[in-house]
Amino acid sequence: MEDSVVTPSYAIGVYRSVCVLMWRARPSAEAARDAVRFCLDHDRDFTVLFVVVQEGVMPPGEEARDQFSRLAQANRRPVFATVEGTGFLGAAVRAALTGIAFVTRHRALNVFRETDDAAMALPVVLGSGFDVEHFRGALADLRAERGEGR
Repeated sequence: MEDSVVTPSYAIGVYRSVCVLMWRARPSAEAARDAVRFCLDHDRDFTVLFVVVQEGVMPPGEEARDQFSRLAQANRRPVFATVEGTGFLGAAVRAALTGIAFVTRHRALNVFRETDDAAMALPVVLGSGFDVEHFRGALADLRAERGEGR
């Protein structure tokens, strides 16, 4: 990952033309604000926003949802969002993402249950030259990093 930020609650970075945002804990308003700022600051660096909500992460609160709505309104690029896990919690988080897309009228939101499925779909937007296997490795590296702070 290029220019990444890793905290206990999230990790974010840019991999070629993909901005990856990985939530490890329920997004606080401050963490959401920081992540949105990163995306907006790197606006020219990416074509696709790739969001991973790790299994067991609770849906964001109202302030955090407001921040994500702000990003969705500013960023009309394709969003590939994976909410890992099954059951009620996973469905609730996927519903929250779909609600944000509905409210902001973001038409390019793709919601997945498995990160691999989302990664395999990237070449549809980025072209057949996009190296999915290398991207998966970068995701695994980002997932393995542990940050300090929030």
